[in-house]
Amino acid sequence: MTGKQRDDGGPAWTLEQAACIELLAEFALGKHHLPVVREWGDGVCVNWHGNLATTDFDGLTRLVLLAHKYAVRIEIGWSGPGMVRIIAHKRMHGERKTLGFSRWHPDLDYLRTSITMLEARRK
Repeated sequence: MTGKQRDDGGPAWTLEQAACIELLAEFALGKHHLPVVREWGDGVCVNWHGNLATTDFDGLTRLVLLAHKYAVRIEIGWSGPGMVRIIAHKRMHGERKTLGFSRWHPDLDYLRTSITMLEARRK
């Protein structure tokens, strides 16, 4: 199944890839800030040149929250000097047992529960 047409004239992105691109565009604070998007297996990747942090420039926090909101597995890997590769693969919310490990992604409620449990252990 195909989704949106690619900017580079290649075959249309799949619906899953298009969903990953939308997440990355939201993370980048607009599609116009998004670097070149490339296929990465059944997902996509970008070579990101910018800060990834949990505060001040809070890109890392936003990326994690968006991943849980939209059920997209995010991986951060090496890209080159001053850059990281952000790899995105679409997953689904739902029952882990039903979907299986490779298709399931925890949602924001799961993340809230995990944070609550982590805080309880600290006390």
